[in-house]
Amino acid sequence: MGRLIRFSQILCLSFMLLQFRVQSSSPSQSSLDSPPHLCRPEERAALLDFTSTINLVEDCFGGPRPIIQTWSESKTAACGRASHATSRTVIYNYELRGNFLGSNWSSLLKYFYLTKTSFLGELPHSIGKLKLLEELNLNSCQFYGSIPRSLANLTKITYLDFDSNLLQGQIPDVFRKMHKLTHLSLLNNSFGGEIPTSIFNLTDLTHLTLSSNKLIGPLPHYISGLSFLQEFRMDNNFIKGRIPSWLFSLPSSSFLDLRNNRLTRPIDNVEMSNLILQEVDLSNNEISGSFPSSFFHLVNLARVDLSSNNLSGTITPEMLSKLVDLRYLDLSNNSLLSVNNNDTSVYYSFPNLSSLRFSSCNILKFPSFLRKAESLLHLDISKNNISGQIHKWEIEGMSLYTLNLSYNFLTGIDSFGFGNLEIVDLRSNLLQGSLPILSATWDSMQQLFISENNLTGEIPSSYCNLTSLIVLDLANNNLG
Repeated sequence: MGRLIRFSQILCLSFMLLQFRVQSSSPSQSSLDSPPHLCRPEERAALLDFTSTINLVEDCFGGPRPIIQTWSESKTAACGRASHATSRTVIYNYELRGNFLGSNWSSLLKYFYLTKTSFLGELPHSIGKLKLLEELNLNSCQFYGSIPRSLANLTKITYLDFDSNLLQGQIPDVFRKMHKLTHLSLLNNSFGGEIPTSIFNLTDLTHLTLSSNKLIGPLPHYISGLSFLQEFRMDNNFIKGRIPSWLFSLPSSSFLDLRNNRLTRPIDNVEMSNLILQEVDLSNNEISGSFPSSFFHLVNLARVDLSSNNLSGTITPEMLSKLVDLRYLDLSNNSLLSVNNNDTSVYYSFPNLSSLRFSSCNILKFPSFLRKAESLLHLDISKNNISGQIHKWEIEGMSLYTLNLSYNFLTGIDSFGFGNLEIVDLRSNLLQGSLPILSATWDSMQQLFISENNLTGEIPSSYCNLTSLIVLDLANNNLG
Protein backbone atom coordinates (compact mmCIF):
# COMPACT_ATOMS: atom_id res chain seq x y z
CA MET A 1 0.00 0.00 0.00
CA GLY A 2 2.88 2.34 0.81
CA ARG A 3 4.66 1.56 -2.42
CA LEU A 4 4.34 4.22 -5.07
CA ILE A 5 3.44 3.25 -8.62
CA ARG A 6 5.24 5.37 -11.14
CA PHE A 7 3.24 8.03 -12.94
CA SER A 8 4.17 6.47 -16.25
CA GLN A 9 2.31 3.31 -15.23
CA ILE A 10 -0.93 4.75 -13.92
CA LEU A 11 -2.75 8.08 -13.70
CA CYS A 12 -6.23 7.89 -12.26
CA LEU A 13 -8.36 11.03 -12.12
CA SER A 14 -11.87 10.33 -10.82
CA PHE A 15 -14.16 13.31 -10.98
CA MET A 16 -17.59 13.63 -9.35
CA LEU A 17 -19.72 16.76 -9.01
CA LEU A 18 -21.29 16.39 -5.56
CA GLN A 19 -18.83 17.95 -3.08
CA PHE A 20 -15.55 19.42 -4.27
CA ARG A 21 -12.78 18.30 -1.96
CA VAL A 22 -9.78 16.01 -1.98
CA GLN A 23 -10.20 12.74 -0.13
CA SER A 24 -6.92 11.06 0.76
CA SER A 25 -5.85 8.50 3.32
CA SER A 26 -3.51 9.58 6.09
CA PRO A 27 -0.06 8.14 5.48
CA SER A 28 1.07 5.44 7.83
CA GLN A 29 4.13 6.06 10.01
CA SER A 30 6.10 3.40 8.17
CA SER A 31 5.44 5.04 4.86
CA LEU A 32 6.46 8.45 6.20
CA ASP A 33 9.71 7.07 7.53
CA SER A 34 10.63 5.40 4.26
CA PRO A 35 12.30 7.50 1.56
CA PRO A 36 10.11 8.60 -1.36
CA HIS A 37 10.37 6.76 -4.65
CA LEU A 38 11.58 9.37 -7.09
CA CYS A 39 10.14 9.82 -10.55
CA ARG A 40 12.32 10.01 -13.58
CA PRO A 41 12.73 13.60 -14.84
CA GLU A 42 10.58 13.07 -17.94
CA GLU A 43 7.76 11.64 -15.82
CA ARG A 44 7.87 14.56 -13.40
CA ALA A 45 7.83 16.98 -16.31
CA ALA A 46 4.80 15.26 -17.80
CA LEU A 47 2.88 15.52 -14.53
CA LEU A 48 3.68 19.22 -14.12
CA ASP A 49 2.86 19.83 -17.77
CA PHE A 50 -0.53 18.18 -17.29
CA THR A 51 -1.45 20.24 -14.22
CA SER A 52 -0.49 23.47 -16.01
CA THR A 53 -3.17 22.86 -18.64
CA ILE A 54 -6.02 22.48 -16.13
CA ASN A 55 -8.13 25.36 -14.86
CA LEU A 56 -9.87 24.66 -11.54
CA VAL A 57 -13.09 26.60 -11.12
CA GLU A 58 -12.53 28.90 -8.10
CA ASP A 59 -16.07 28.67 -6.74
CA CYS A 60 -15.94 24.89 -6.51
CA PHE A 61 -13.95 24.70 -3.31
CA GLY A 62 -15.45 25.48 0.08
CA GLY A 63 -12.77 23.65 2.05
CA PRO A 64 -9.00 23.29 1.88
CA ARG A 65 -7.27 24.16 -1.36
CA PRO A 66 -6.94 21.12 -3.60
CA ILE A 67 -3.66 19.24 -3.64
CA ILE A 68 -3.38 19.45 -7.42
CA GLN A 69 -3.17 23.26 -7.24
CA THR A 70 -0.14 23.13 -4.92
CA TRP A 71 1.88 20.53 -6.80
CA SER A 72 5.36 21.90 -7.50
CA GLU A 73 8.76 20.75 -8.71
CA SER A 74 9.66 19.52 -5.22
CA LYS A 75 6.37 17.78 -4.49
CA THR A 76 6.31 15.98 -7.81
CA ALA A 77 9.80 14.65 -7.18
CA ALA A 78 8.06 11.69 -5.56
CA CYS A 79 5.07 11.92 -7.95
CA GLY A 80 2.88 13.49 -5.28
CA ARG A 81 3.96 13.17 -1.63
CA ALA A 82 0.30 13.00 -0.55
CA SER A 83 -0.04 9.52 -1.99
CA HIS A 84 2.67 7.71 -0.01
CA ALA A 85 -0.03 5.62 1.67
CA THR A 86 -1.90 4.68 -1.49
CA SER A 87 -1.06 2.87 -4.66
CA ARG A 88 -2.42 5.63 -6.86
CA THR A 89 -3.22 9.32 -6.64
CA VAL A 90 -6.96 9.89 -6.87
CA ILE A 91 -8.49 13.35 -7.17
CA TYR A 92 -12.21 13.57 -6.45
CA ASN A 93 -14.90 16.11 -7.21
CA TYR A 94 -13.08 18.58 -9.45
CA GLU A 95 -14.78 20.60 -12.12
CA LEU A 96 -11.96 20.83 -14.61
CA ARG A 97 -11.79 22.95 -17.71
CA GLY A 98 -9.02 23.46 -20.20
CA ASN A 99 -7.19 21.76 -23.01
CA PHE A 100 -7.30 17.98 -23.01
CA LEU A 101 -4.08 16.30 -24.10
CA GLY A 102 -2.94 19.61 -25.46
CA SER A 103 0.48 19.30 -23.88
CA ASN A 104 3.53 17.06 -23.94
CA TRP A 105 2.07 13.86 -22.55
CA SER A 106 4.12 10.91 -21.44
CA SER A 107 3.88 8.22 -24.09
CA LEU A 108 4.26 5.62 -21.33
CA LEU A 109 0.79 6.27 -19.88
CA LYS A 110 -1.22 3.05 -19.43
CA TYR A 111 -4.35 3.95 -17.46
CA PHE A 112 -6.31 7.18 -17.86
CA TYR A 113 -9.57 7.79 -15.97
CA LEU A 114 -11.08 11.26 -16.41
CA THR A 115 -14.79 11.23 -15.54
CA LYS A 116 -17.52 13.77 -14.82
CA THR A 117 -15.66 16.91 -15.85
CA SER A 118 -16.55 19.97 -17.94
CA PHE A 119 -13.91 20.14 -20.64
CA LEU A 120 -16.41 21.13 -23.33
CA GLY A 121 -13.99 20.47 -26.16
CA GLU A 122 -13.20 18.01 -28.90
CA LEU A 123 -11.11 14.90 -28.48
CA PRO A 124 -7.72 15.83 -29.95
CA HIS A 125 -5.92 13.87 -32.63
CA SER A 126 -2.96 13.62 -30.25
CA ILE A 127 -4.79 11.01 -28.20
CA GLY A 128 -3.36 8.52 -30.67
CA LYS A 129 0.13 9.15 -29.26
CA LEU A 130 -0.70 7.20 -26.09
CA LYS A 131 0.19 3.93 -27.78
CA LEU A 132 0.72 2.00 -24.54
CA LEU A 133 -2.68 3.00 -23.15
CA GLU A 134 -4.63 0.03 -21.81
CA GLU A 135 -7.63 1.71 -20.16
CA LEU A 136 -9.31 4.97 -21.17
CA ASN A 137 -12.41 6.23 -19.35
CA LEU A 138 -13.80 9.60 -20.45
CA ASN A 139 -17.30 9.09 -19.04
CA SER A 140 -19.42 12.26 -18.67
CA CYS A 141 -16.77 14.78 -19.74
CA GLN A 142 -18.94 16.81 -22.16
CA PHE A 143 -16.63 16.20 -25.11
CA TYR A 144 -18.25 16.99 -28.45
CA GLY A 145 -17.42 16.39 -32.09
CA SER A 146 -16.32 13.06 -33.50
CA ILE A 147 -13.95 10.33 -32.41
CA PRO A 148 -10.52 11.02 -33.95
CA ARG A 149 -9.25 8.32 -36.29
CA SER A 150 -5.93 8.38 -34.47
CA LEU A 151 -7.66 6.27 -31.82
CA ALA A 152 -6.77 3.33 -34.06
CA ASN A 153 -3.19 3.64 -32.75
CA LEU A 154 -4.27 2.39 -29.31
CA THR A 155 -3.66 -1.23 -30.17
CA LYS A 156 -3.04 -2.25 -26.56
CA ILE A 157 -6.34 -0.85 -25.28
CA THR A 158 -8.53 -3.22 -23.24
CA TYR A 159 -11.10 -0.81 -21.77
CA LEU A 160 -12.71 2.08 -23.66
CA ASP A 161 -15.56 4.17 -22.21
CA PHE A 162 -16.94 7.35 -23.84
CA ASP A 163 -20.36 7.22 -22.11
CA SER A 164 -22.56 10.30 -21.68
CA ASN A 165 -20.72 12.86 -23.78
CA LEU A 166 -21.84 15.01 -26.72
CA LEU A 167 -20.06 13.02 -29.39
CA GLN A 168 -21.67 12.67 -32.81
CA GLY A 169 -21.10 11.61 -36.39
CA GLN A 170 -20.46 8.08 -37.57
CA ILE A 171 -18.41 5.79 -35.36
CA PRO A 172 -15.08 5.57 -37.23
CA ASP A 173 -13.64 2.20 -38.17
CA VAL A 174 -10.78 2.35 -35.67
CA PHE A 175 -11.20 -1.03 -33.98
CA ARG A 176 -9.57 -3.44 -36.44
CA LYS A 177 -6.28 -3.70 -34.53
CA MET A 178 -7.73 -3.48 -31.02
CA HIS A 179 -7.37 -7.21 -30.53
CA LYS A 180 -7.19 -6.92 -26.73
CA LEU A 181 -10.31 -4.79 -26.28
CA THR A 182 -12.71 -6.35 -23.77
CA HIS A 183 -14.98 -3.42 -22.83
CA LEU A 184 -16.43 -0.90 -25.30
CA SER A 185 -19.12 1.55 -24.21
CA LEU A 186 -20.40 4.55 -26.20
CA LEU A 187 -23.67 4.94 -24.30
CA ASN A 188 -25.73 8.13 -24.44
CA ASN A 189 -24.13 10.14 -27.23
CA SER A 190 -25.43 11.17 -30.66
CA PHE A 191 -23.55 8.77 -32.92
CA GLY A 192 -25.33 8.08 -36.20
CA GLY A 193 -24.88 5.96 -39.29
CA GLU A 194 -24.12 2.27 -39.43
CA ILE A 195 -21.99 0.40 -36.93
CA PRO A 196 -18.48 -0.49 -38.16
CA THR A 197 -18.33 -4.21 -38.92
CA SER A 198 -14.93 -4.39 -37.24
CA ILE A 199 -16.68 -4.12 -33.86
CA PHE A 200 -18.50 -7.39 -34.52
CA ASN A 201 -15.20 -9.10 -35.34
CA LEU A 202 -13.44 -8.28 -32.06
CA THR A 203 -12.44 -11.58 -30.54
CA ASP A 204 -11.87 -10.66 -26.87
CA LEU A 205 -14.80 -8.29 -26.33
CA THR A 206 -16.92 -9.15 -23.27
CA HIS A 207 -19.09 -6.02 -22.89
CA LEU A 208 -20.50 -3.99 -25.80
CA THR A 209 -22.76 -1.00 -25.08
CA LEU A 210 -23.94 1.28 -27.90
CA SER A 211 -27.26 2.28 -26.30
CA SER A 212 -29.04 5.63 -26.62
CA ASN A 213 -27.55 6.93 -29.85
CA LYS A 214 -28.91 7.42 -33.39
CA LEU A 215 -27.39 4.34 -34.98
CA ILE A 216 -29.08 2.73 -37.96
CA GLY A 217 -28.94 -0.84 -39.24
CA PRO A 218 -29.20 -3.47 -40.34
CA LEU A 219 -27.07 -5.75 -38.19
CA PRO A 220 -24.62 -7.94 -40.15
CA HIS A 221 -25.81 -11.41 -41.16
CA TYR A 222 -22.48 -12.97 -40.31
CA ILE A 223 -19.75 -12.16 -37.77
CA SER A 224 -16.40 -13.71 -36.95
CA GLY A 225 -15.92 -12.40 -33.40
CA LEU A 226 -17.77 -11.81 -30.12
CA SER A 227 -17.27 -15.38 -28.97
CA PHE A 228 -16.51 -14.08 -25.45
CA LEU A 229 -19.21 -11.42 -25.39
CA GLN A 230 -21.24 -11.49 -22.17
CA GLU A 231 -23.46 -8.40 -22.49
CA PHE A 232 -24.80 -6.86 -25.70
CA ARG A 233 -26.62 -3.52 -25.27
CA MET A 234 -27.86 -1.61 -28.30
CA ASP A 235 -31.23 -0.31 -27.09
CA ASN A 236 -32.71 3.09 -27.98
CA ASN A 237 -31.35 3.45 -31.51
CA PHE A 238 -32.79 3.15 -35.02
CA ILE A 239 -31.53 -0.33 -35.90
CA LYS A 240 -33.74 -1.93 -38.55
CA GLY A 241 -34.04 -5.15 -40.52
CA ARG A 242 -33.90 -8.77 -39.43
CA ILE A 243 -32.68 -10.07 -36.10
CA PRO A 244 -29.79 -12.35 -37.09
CA SER A 245 -29.63 -15.79 -35.52
CA TRP A 246 -26.06 -15.26 -34.27
CA LEU A 247 -27.44 -12.97 -31.56
CA PHE A 248 -28.87 -16.04 -29.83
CA SER A 249 -25.90 -18.32 -30.46
CA LEU A 250 -23.05 -16.30 -28.94
CA PRO A 251 -21.53 -18.94 -26.66
CA SER A 252 -20.73 -16.62 -23.72
CA SER A 253 -23.61 -14.15 -23.91
CA SER A 254 -26.03 -13.91 -20.99
CA PHE A 255 -27.65 -10.51 -21.68
CA LEU A 256 -29.16 -9.14 -24.92
CA ASP A 257 -30.92 -5.75 -25.13
CA LEU A 258 -32.21 -4.33 -28.42
CA ARG A 259 -35.39 -2.68 -27.17
CA ASN A 260 -36.69 0.56 -28.68
CA ASN A 261 -35.36 0.12 -32.20
CA ARG A 262 -36.98 -0.40 -35.62
CA LEU A 263 -36.39 -4.09 -36.17
CA THR A 264 -39.10 -5.37 -38.49
CA ARG A 265 -38.41 -8.77 -39.99
CA PRO A 266 -39.09 -12.12 -38.32
CA ILE A 267 -36.76 -13.67 -35.77
CA ASP A 268 -34.54 -16.26 -37.43
CA ASN A 269 -34.58 -19.80 -36.11
CA VAL A 270 -32.64 -19.95 -32.88
CA GLU A 271 -29.77 -22.38 -32.54
CA MET A 272 -29.17 -24.28 -29.31
CA SER A 273 -25.47 -23.43 -29.01
CA ASN A 274 -26.04 -20.74 -26.36
CA LEU A 275 -26.97 -22.44 -23.12
CA ILE A 276 -26.29 -19.49 -20.80
CA LEU A 277 -28.43 -16.68 -22.28
CA GLN A 278 -30.58 -15.42 -19.40
CA GLU A 279 -32.09 -12.07 -20.39
CA VAL A 280 -33.52 -10.96 -23.74
CA ASP A 281 -35.26 -7.62 -24.35
CA LEU A 282 -36.55 -6.93 -27.86
CA SER A 283 -39.55 -4.86 -26.78
CA ASN A 284 -40.93 -1.88 -28.68
CA ASN A 285 -39.81 -2.84 -32.15
CA GLU A 286 -41.84 -3.83 -35.22
CA ILE A 287 -40.88 -7.50 -35.35
CA SER A 288 -43.37 -9.49 -37.39
CA GLY A 289 -43.94 -13.12 -38.27
CA SER A 290 -44.61 -16.23 -36.25
CA PHE A 291 -43.01 -16.69 -32.88
CA PRO A 292 -40.30 -19.32 -33.54
CA SER A 293 -40.71 -22.45 -31.43
CA SER A 294 -36.91 -22.81 -31.47
CA PHE A 295 -36.76 -19.77 -29.17
CA PHE A 296 -37.79 -22.06 -26.33
CA HIS A 297 -34.60 -24.09 -26.79
CA LEU A 298 -32.82 -21.35 -24.82
CA VAL A 299 -33.57 -23.25 -21.66
CA ASN A 300 -31.73 -20.92 -19.25
CA LEU A 301 -33.77 -17.85 -20.08
CA ALA A 302 -34.91 -16.06 -16.93
CA ARG A 303 -36.24 -12.76 -18.29
CA VAL A 304 -37.86 -12.25 -21.70
CA ASP A 305 -39.53 -9.07 -22.98
CA LEU A 306 -40.91 -9.11 -26.53
CA SER A 307 -43.77 -6.70 -25.87
CA SER A 308 -45.00 -4.09 -28.37
CA ASN A 309 -44.18 -5.89 -31.61
CA ASN A 310 -46.20 -7.52 -34.42
CA LEU A 311 -45.62 -11.16 -33.52
CA SER A 312 -48.19 -13.76 -34.51
CA GLY A 313 -48.80 -17.46 -34.01
CA THR A 314 -49.67 -19.54 -30.99
CA ILE A 315 -47.72 -20.24 -27.83
CA THR A 316 -48.52 -23.48 -26.06
CA PRO A 317 -48.10 -24.31 -22.37
CA GLU A 318 -45.68 -27.05 -23.41
CA MET A 319 -43.36 -24.46 -24.98
CA LEU A 320 -43.36 -22.30 -21.87
CA SER A 321 -42.76 -25.25 -19.57
CA LYS A 322 -39.37 -25.85 -21.24
CA LEU A 323 -38.08 -22.61 -19.75
CA VAL A 324 -37.74 -23.93 -16.22
CA ASP A 325 -35.74 -20.89 -15.02
CA LEU A 326 -38.16 -18.34 -16.47
CA ARG A 327 -39.07 -15.62 -13.97
CA TYR A 328 -40.40 -12.78 -16.13
CA LEU A 329 -42.23 -12.97 -19.47
CA ASP A 330 -43.82 -9.99 -21.24
CA LEU A 331 -45.50 -10.56 -24.61
CA SER A 332 -48.00 -7.69 -24.30
CA ASN A 333 -49.15 -5.65 -27.28
CA ASN A 334 -48.78 -8.36 -29.91
CA SER A 335 -52.34 -8.35 -31.18
CA LEU A 336 -51.94 -11.43 -33.41
CA LEU A 337 -50.30 -13.62 -30.78
CA SER A 338 -52.44 -16.16 -28.94
CA VAL A 339 -52.05 -18.79 -26.23
CA ASN A 340 -53.37 -22.32 -26.68
CA ASN A 341 -55.31 -23.27 -23.57
CA ASN A 342 -57.50 -26.10 -24.85
CA ASP A 343 -56.15 -29.00 -22.81
CA THR A 344 -56.97 -28.31 -19.15
CA SER A 345 -56.26 -31.85 -17.99
CA VAL A 346 -52.47 -31.54 -18.22
CA TYR A 347 -50.56 -29.96 -15.34
CA TYR A 348 -47.51 -27.88 -16.20
CA SER A 349 -44.86 -26.77 -13.76
CA PHE A 350 -43.50 -23.23 -13.75
CA PRO A 351 -41.35 -23.33 -10.62
CA ASN A 352 -39.77 -19.87 -10.92
CA LEU A 353 -42.28 -17.84 -12.92
CA SER A 354 -43.17 -14.70 -10.94
CA SER A 355 -44.44 -12.22 -13.55
CA LEU A 356 -46.48 -12.91 -16.70
CA ARG A 357 -47.83 -10.17 -18.96
CA PHE A 358 -50.07 -10.96 -21.94
CA SER A 359 -51.95 -7.66 -22.25
CA SER A 360 -53.39 -6.75 -25.68
CA CYS A 361 -52.82 -10.11 -27.31
CA ASN A 362 -55.42 -12.42 -28.82
CA ILE A 363 -56.23 -14.61 -25.82
CA LEU A 364 -59.73 -16.10 -25.81
CA LYS A 365 -59.69 -18.11 -22.58
CA PHE A 366 -58.23 -17.66 -19.13
CA PRO A 367 -54.83 -19.45 -19.02
CA SER A 368 -55.87 -22.07 -16.49
CA PHE A 369 -52.67 -24.01 -17.22
CA LEU A 370 -51.06 -21.56 -14.78
CA ARG A 371 -53.02 -22.92 -11.85
CA LYS A 372 -49.91 -24.72 -10.57
CA ALA A 373 -47.64 -21.69 -10.98
CA GLU A 374 -47.16 -21.34 -7.25
CA SER A 375 -44.47 -18.65 -7.60
CA LEU A 376 -46.60 -16.41 -9.83
CA LEU A 377 -46.98 -12.98 -8.21
CA HIS A 378 -48.04 -10.72 -11.10
CA LEU A 379 -50.49 -11.67 -13.86
CA ASP A 380 -51.67 -9.22 -16.52
CA ILE A 381 -54.00 -10.51 -19.25
CA SER A 382 -55.94 -7.28 -19.72
CA LYS A 383 -57.27 -6.06 -23.08
CA ASN A 384 -57.93 -9.50 -24.56
CA ASN A 385 -61.05 -11.36 -25.66
CA ILE A 386 -61.58 -13.55 -22.61
CA SER A 387 -65.28 -14.22 -22.08
CA GLY A 388 -67.53 -16.17 -19.73
CA GLN A 389 -66.77 -16.97 -16.12
CA ILE A 390 -63.50 -17.61 -14.30
CA HIS A 391 -63.76 -20.48 -11.86
CA LYS A 392 -62.03 -20.77 -8.54
CA TRP A 393 -60.14 -23.92 -9.54
CA GLU A 394 -58.43 -22.07 -12.40
CA ILE A 395 -56.49 -19.74 -10.13
CA GLU A 396 -56.52 -21.34 -6.70
CA GLY A 397 -52.87 -22.49 -6.85
CA MET A 398 -51.40 -19.03 -7.45
CA SER A 399 -49.95 -16.67 -4.85
CA LEU A 400 -50.72 -13.47 -6.70
CA TYR A 401 -49.99 -9.94 -5.53
CA THR A 402 -51.43 -8.24 -8.64
CA LEU A 403 -54.14 -9.48 -11.01
CA ASN A 404 -55.23 -7.47 -14.05
CA LEU A 405 -58.23 -8.78 -16.02
CA SER A 406 -59.54 -5.40 -17.17
CA TYR A 407 -60.99 -4.75 -20.63
CA ASN A 408 -62.20 -8.27 -21.37
CA PHE A 409 -65.68 -9.80 -21.68
CA LEU A 410 -65.93 -11.60 -18.36
CA THR A 411 -69.43 -12.17 -16.99
CA GLY A 412 -68.53 -13.60 -13.61
CA ILE A 413 -65.79 -14.62 -11.19
CA ASP A 414 -66.18 -17.22 -8.49
CA SER A 415 -65.75 -15.87 -4.99
CA PHE A 416 -62.14 -16.56 -4.11
CA GLY A 417 -59.97 -15.67 -1.14
CA PHE A 418 -56.39 -14.83 -1.98
CA GLY A 419 -54.51 -13.80 1.11
CA ASN A 420 -51.72 -12.00 -0.79
CA LEU A 421 -53.59 -9.93 -3.36
CA GLU A 422 -52.79 -6.23 -3.20
CA ILE A 423 -54.07 -4.96 -6.57
CA VAL A 424 -57.06 -6.35 -8.53
CA ASP A 425 -58.27 -4.71 -11.74
CA LEU A 426 -61.59 -5.93 -13.22
CA ARG A 427 -62.58 -2.72 -15.00
CA SER A 428 -64.57 -2.69 -18.24
CA ASN A 429 -65.91 -6.23 -18.30
CA LEU A 430 -69.46 -7.60 -18.37
CA LEU A 431 -69.63 -8.68 -14.74
CA GLN A 432 -73.22 -9.22 -13.58
CA GLY A 433 -75.05 -9.76 -10.32
CA SER A 434 -73.92 -8.70 -6.86
CA LEU A 435 -70.48 -7.68 -5.76
CA PRO A 436 -68.55 -10.73 -4.54
CA ILE A 437 -68.29 -11.05 -0.79
CA LEU A 438 -64.67 -10.67 0.22
CA SER A 439 -63.21 -13.00 2.81
CA ALA A 440 -61.24 -11.79 5.80
CA THR A 441 -58.05 -13.05 4.16
CA TRP A 442 -58.16 -10.09 1.75
CA ASP A 443 -56.77 -7.78 4.44
CA SER A 444 -53.74 -6.99 2.26
CA MET A 445 -55.87 -5.50 -0.54
CA GLN A 446 -54.73 -1.96 -1.42
CA GLN A 447 -56.34 -1.20 -4.79
CA LEU A 448 -59.57 -2.69 -6.15
CA PHE A 449 -61.02 -1.60 -9.50
CA ILE A 450 -64.44 -2.97 -10.58
CA SER A 451 -65.82 0.06 -12.45
CA GLU A 452 -67.67 -0.05 -15.78
CA ASN A 453 -69.49 -3.36 -15.31
CA ASN A 454 -73.12 -4.42 -14.85
CA LEU A 455 -73.07 -5.08 -11.11
CA THR A 456 -76.21 -4.52 -9.03
CA GLY A 457 -77.32 -4.60 -5.41
CA GLU A 458 -75.79 -3.30 -2.22
CA ILE A 459 -72.13 -2.92 -1.33
CA PRO A 460 -71.30 -5.73 1.14
CA SER A 461 -70.08 -4.70 4.58
CA SER A 462 -66.93 -6.78 4.04
CA TYR A 463 -65.60 -3.97 1.85
CA CYS A 464 -65.57 -1.69 4.89
CA ASN A 465 -63.28 -4.08 6.73
CA LEU A 466 -60.40 -3.82 4.27
CA THR A 467 -58.02 -1.92 6.53
CA SER A 468 -55.23 -1.66 3.95
CA LEU A 469 -57.47 -0.44 1.13
CA ILE A 470 -56.32 2.80 -0.50
CA VAL A 471 -58.34 2.85 -3.76
CA LEU A 472 -61.83 1.40 -4.32
CA ASP A 473 -63.35 2.14 -7.74
CA LEU A 474 -66.95 0.97 -8.24
CA ALA A 475 -68.03 3.69 -10.70
CA ASN A 476 -70.42 3.11 -13.59
CA ASN A 477 -72.30 0.15 -12.14
CA ASN A 478 -75.89 -0.17 -10.88
CA LEU A 479 -75.07 -0.43 -7.19
CA GLY A 480 -77.52 0.83 -4.57
